[in-house]
Amino acid sequence: MSCFNRIDVTGRLRTWRGRLIVEDTSVADNGTMVQCRAASSVTQQARHSRAGRLTVAEPAGRSAPRPLPNLPRVVTVAEGADAELYCLVTGHPPPIVQWLEVRGAELTPLLPSGRVEVSGQRLVVRRVRSGDAGVYRCSATSAAGSAARDTRLEVAG
Repeated sequence: MSCFNRIDVTGRLRTWRGRLIVEDTSVADNGTMVQCRAASSVTQQARHSRAGRLTVAEPAGRSAPRPLPNLPRVVTVAEGADAELYCLVTGHPPPIVQWLEVRGAELTPLLPSGRVEVSGQRLVVRRVRSGDAGVYRCSATSAAGSAARDTRLEVAG
């Protein structure tokens, strides 16, 4: 990605289903022009998207955390592959996101470990095993309220 009006986006960019997601935006990012570039690893030919402008509005007052719609409720990955689960939430003040593993009535907080990577609204389980299959809960909490969203991880293999 190149920006005409350079901003530091280190660690704030994600792609999901062909969409660019800029996390943790602030009003200072407003008006920044962005353009995506994709290059073929075989031919080295590059294509550029149309330029776009970031529009960031400061929320008025408080709004309770709310998961963005249209995220998958079931994620299926092959055994040995990496699984990425997303819980994109909005709210003001910005909610704190916690990932939990749901086993019956038991909720176990997920912490970064050898195969588990927790990065705010993104959870990565590396080298998935059959025992990793199950329900993972994203819990978002702020002074304005809380929300939770479950995603089922299925392991094919």
